[in-house]
Amino acid sequence: MQYLSDLMVWFALSFSLGVFLTSDLVIKFLYGSRYKNAADILGIYAVTTIPVFFNLARIKWLSLERRLNDWLITSCLCLSLNLVGHLLLVKDYGVKGVIMSFLISQLLGNLILGLFLKTSREALAVFVKTLLAPVRIIAQLQSKQF
Repeated sequence: MQYLSDLMVWFALSFSLGVFLTSDLVIKFLYGSRYKNAADILGIYAVTTIPVFFNLARIKWLSLERRLNDWLITSCLCLSLNLVGHLLLVKDYGVKGVIMSFLISQLLGNLILGLFLKTSREALAVFVKTLLAPVRIIAQLQSKQF
């Protein structure tokens, strides 16, 4: 699970960082300067790939262990938080509020359930280890004698 999570999340991080940094150029090249406001939205939207990719890896893990009820509980909580976020953020921030609501609901939902459900706690630990993967890799390389 840890290797799959590392692969998925770091791929998502590199993808979202690339899109985030080049969104102005991509929108200007494809659609012209009339759609320059779309570049900000695309950049923020690209960040949503991180929780999506991690959740894909977690769903595979939960389905192999036949614990899809945990996934259902997480999805329902994230959906509820997302709806509240929409009500609070869309009026003031528009499309950016929709995207921010999704990101916040995913982070809060997984964090809250990580505190209460054992399987979610395990998944949260895997996610934290994934974000600390460069530190783990450096430690492993330092422990090897060349």
